Amino acid sequence: MTTPIHFSLATRRALAGAAMIALAGTLGGCGDDAASQAINQADIEFQRVSAGPAAPDEHARTVYGGIETLLTPFAGEGSKGEGEAASVMLSSAQQGLAAAATSEAADLEFEVRSQARVILAHGSEWSRLNALAEAAASYDPAPELADLDEALRETRAELSVLEEKQHVAEGTLTELNTQIDELRQRSETARSAAGELQLEMSLASSSRAVELAPRIRDLLLEADRLELDARRVDTTREQFLPEANEINLNIARVEKQRELLTRSRTETNARGRAAEEDEQRLRAAAREASSRLAAKVSELEEFRKTDVADAFDRAIRQAHNAAANARGGKDTARDSGTVATALSNQSKGLLQMRRAQMNLGISRTYESLSLLGLPDYTRLSEEAMTEAQDSHEAAVTSLDTAVGAMRRLRVPGDLGDRIKSAADMLERYAQTPLGEAPNLAEAPEPIEDDAGFDEDFDDEPSFDEPSSSDEDEEG
Repeated sequence: MTTPIHFSLATRRALAGAAMIALAGTLGGCGDDAASQAINQADIEFQRVSAGPAAPDEHARTVYGGIETLLTPFAGEGSKGEGEAASVMLSSAQQGLAAAATSEAADLEFEVRSQARVILAHGSEWSRLNALAEAAASYDPAPELADLDEALRETRAELSVLEEKQHVAEGTLTELNTQIDELRQRSETARSAAGELQLEMSLASSSRAVELAPRIRDLLLEADRLELDARRVDTTREQFLPEANEINLNIARVEKQRELLTRSRTETNARGRAAEEDEQRLRAAAREASSRLAAKVSELEEFRKTDVADAFDRAIRQAHNAAANARGGKDTARDSGTVATALSNQSKGLLQMRRAQMNLGISRTYESLSLLGLPDYTRLSEEAMTEAQDSHEAAVTSLDTAVGAMRRLRVPGDLGDRIKSAADMLERYAQTPLGEAPNLAEAPEPIEDDAGFDEDFDDEPSFDEPSSSDEDEEG
């Protein structure tokens, strides 16, 4: 997170007043009237800003722009004191303009980060759809179908054997039933014949009865023998029935198994076709998600390289102009210019650091897309990383300049200690590698109203980043 070195916003106003006080003797009425009038009018304009809201707004932007227009012709011109005063006050006004431009850049940066989150969401959607498509494509019904076909072949072979056994069993049962029927039919015929002879014997003479008796006995014995044979065959049939029934049950079982295997094969084929259809549907959805992602990335890149870049360039240019005009002379005027140099370079450095962090976040966003399996974003990730590194190097240079300016100051007392603390923290910030969180545990306290400036400029000096607004701080 880009953390400003947080003192109050009034430093720019106090610096302008300090420069005026320091140079009062030089300006004491013997200088360029136009320059003196411009400086006096600029001082009045700074008071208008002091009476307005603290945060950069349209009012402050208008006032600072007017001061810049008013003082630019006299910065470094005319008498040495007037030129130095105009330069320091011009630097303060340009810091104010940089604050307004920084606020705009921060708003656009927030939009960039919001769009980056949307892009990551689209990347996650593509990853989910692609993973589902891969899962659908990985389903191959062929091994399962081969197993089912093998099981069906074994089932058909087993059923063929059982059907052959059933055919033999049915033939055996038919033959036994036929034998039983024939034996019982012959037994019944013999008994009928014996019964007829018994009836005849009851009406015949004794000699005829004696003659018929052996025949009746033989017929009855034959009938009993045939009945006994029929029973023996029936016993054989009864003993064979469980085997025949078992064959029938096995046939029913195998037929049911064949039915289930056939149904499973049909369902497996259906799953295979469904997987192919799902893969095609998911591939199409993933392509659509990839297209939406590419459109969002294109939109972000266009936005980042136009509106956002212009906003940061404008803010950095204003801070750079402020640094270029932060000139000082002797004694207090020199210190005022040095502090203005520190403030403007700090603002520029923190802007560049903020830009570096934003581009680093974009680079990591594109790198995440590449890690998801979208190789088209590696180049964009590398480009954003290069931009982040360039901005970070520029930020380090600016912050080092600000630290050097702070260390050149010879301010006694508590204010000097706090300036030294601010310089130490800026130095730690500048030494922090890109992408790492700086150790700012020893942040200085805000400078209070008794900072040592004249009562007419009793707002406390500060080392604010001009765009300071908690909601603009970035992760």
